[in-house]
Formats: sequence, structure tokens, C-alpha cells
Amino acid sequence: MSNNKNNIMIIIPQLTGGGAEKVACNLTFSLNKKYTTYLVTFDENNATYDYSGTMIPLEVPKSKYNVVRVFNNIIRSYKILKLKKKLNIDLSISFTDTPNLLNIVTRNKSVAIVSVRHLQSYFDTGFLRKMVSRITFCRADKIIALSKMVEMDLIKNYNTNPQKIKTIYNSCNYEKIGKMAVEDITDEEEIEIFNDGFVLINCARLIPVKGQWHLIRVFSKLVDEIPNAKLVFLGQGELEESLKKLVTDLGLDGKVFFLGFKKNPYKYIAKSDYFLFSSLSEGLGNVLLESMACGTPIISSDCIAGPREIMNPKSINESYNSVDVVFGEYGILVPAFKNDDFNAVTPLNFQELKLFDVLKECYYNPEIHAKYKNLALKRILDFSENSIEEDWDKMFKELN
Repeated sequence: MSNNKNNIMIIIPQLTGGGAEKVACNLTFSLNKKYTTYLVTFDENNATYDYSGTMIPLEVPKSKYNVVRVFNNIIRSYKILKLKKKLNIDLSISFTDTPNLLNIVTRNKSVAIVSVRHLQSYFDTGFLRKMVSRITFCRADKIIALSKMVEMDLIKNYNTNPQKIKTIYNSCNYEKIGKMAVEDITDEEEIEIFNDGFVLINCARLIPVKGQWHLIRVFSKLVDEIPNAKLVFLGQGELEESLKKLVTDLGLDGKVFFLGFKKNPYKYIAKSDYFLFSSLSEGLGNVLLESMACGTPIISSDCIAGPREIMNPKSINESYNSVDVVFGEYGILVPAFKNDDFNAVTPLNFQELKLFDVLKECYYNPEIHAKYKNLALKRILDFSENSIEEDWDKMFKELN
């Protein structure tokens, strides 16, 4: 970058739902204070989250056919390159895999920054996919890793130059979330859910990597022990019908609730006793930060990479093959779940039984809730918008 860099482009597939989308939108507010910011999406011009700057939809829709996807990405590349030239883009930041590749292909004279939001090696299951990732990371001017474990994965599994990588955590506007968290729930049926009982909540897309079926299986045993327990899911996704069928097969109708996507999930999270995080793999887990901002204690799968960095940061260099429950500095970690046992027949596996035991212990010992509520509100201060904005500014200066 030269000394006067005024035009920045952010490239992302869409702006509806999802952690990467939320982070991209949040980033525009800090960038737009100092730069002219353009937000480029693949198709839609709708946004779930507020943003600052100018949105430009490429109007190239998704497709389920591989041949059409390749053709669509060629068109997107052409349009992005044309925009970079027309708008005199000095620096472009991309979020998620396909935008990262297109950002590199269309770099032109601009500085290309790619943001890696998850444990890349977990998703790069084939040789071709891993090769494309290697090329992307090799040609990027800078790589933003969402967590230290994501950074370590890039170095170990992609031979990425450590000097090109910078870990920048997601920021959290805990003051805004705190205000939204105290809003009332107005729907009468929803009020009834949160009015009493032992309420457990999960907020995420209903997709395989989020592992929500493990929560349902554990809950089927928990309600025998704690009859007033309730399990709530906020979010939508491809597994919704399968998860609902599992609920029915386990006889849990009326005990497990799917409330869909919520513009303000915080008022639901804040009124729950515990937030349950069941992901099989993560980059960081933005919703963990948001739950902390709500003052809701967290019980999380100790998956690679994010939860441990947030909830027990002193232990991030320790083995992830733990079989023990960890009552950490800022939350509770249980052994990581696996992509198995999505049925109503198989007995609870080892990891599920560990979660069951923890939930019982938390229910019968309210002092655990009080302790982690206070610690959550303390920990979230480390992820303030000002602190993370300073990390981005420092990175931009390094590229000058």
C-alpha cells in the first residue's frame, strides 16, 4: 500500500445470517470512518445486519450444479475486477473461501487480504480443494486468522509464511448487545417457554458442523432427571427437518423449541440459564462472545479452534484430545463431539454423557451459574470494538 489509501472493498457472498456476515458488516463501521468502503455481495442486496458504506450486489446467484458454479465464479471474477478498476480500489478484504479465491484472482493493483474464518484443514477434505487453498494463501498479501489455532493450522497444514498471518479476533459491541438483551419477549408462546424452568439455548445455523443433534440426544436423558428442562434453538438451516424428526422420535415434542432466525437473539439468550455450544469445529465462535455479553454462562464443546481461546485462554497450547470436563477461567468445556450418532437409537456416547453430567451439576449447584455469569461479563471486555479496531489499523499500517 502507498501512503494514501482511500478505497476499500469487502467481498462476501451474502449479508443474511451467519457469523462472517455479521463481522463484515461490523467492520464497515470502523473502516468507513477513514476510508470509502464498498461492500460487494454475490447476489442479494438484502442485509440482516446494519452496515456502513455502499453495497454493490454482483447479481450472480447461487447454483447447486458444479458446472454452473464454475461459470458463475468466472462472471463474478470479471465483475469484481471491473469494479476494482472503476472504483480505484486500493485494498480488498474477502471473507470465506470462494470470495478469498476471487479476491486473489482479481487483485489487479490492489492489496489483497483474505480472512480465514474456520479451521481450514477440517473443510479441505480433497486434494483439489486443499491445493486451491494453498494457492490462495500463497498469493495473498495478508491473511487474517480468526484465532490462534486457525493461524497454527495455516502454518502447519498449508506451509503458510507466518509473517503473512495476523490473528485478529472478532469484536463485540457488548454495550449494544446489553441493551438489546433486556428487551422483552412479546410473543405469548415464547414468553411461556422462558417464563420458568431450566432453559438451555443454542444459537447457530442448523448445519452439520454445528452438531446440534448431540444436544437433543443429551436432552432426552436430561428431562428424565430434570422434568422442567427446556431446549431452545435459534437459527435455520439444512438440518432443521432432520433435527425436528429426531426430537419427535425421542418423544421430546413440547420440550424442544425451534424458534427460527431472530433479528435480536440476545433477549432470548439473556433469559436462558445456559448457552450450549456443540460445534464439531470452529474458527472462533462469535456467538460465544455475544452470549458472554448477555451474561449467560456457557457450556461448550472443546472443539478446535475457538472455544478454548475464549473460555480458557491459558490452555490453548495444550492437547485438544482431552477426555475431561474443564471448568475454565470463563466457561465450561466438555470433550469435543464427533460427526456421529445422529439417531434416536444409539446410546449416548462418551462425550454426550460428559455433557449430561455437567448439566446436572450446573442445575443442582446454582453458584456455578452465578460464578460464570460474572466471569463472562468480565471476559467480554477483552473483545471491545476499540481494541479490535486498533488491531485492524495496525495491520493496515504494516502494509503501508
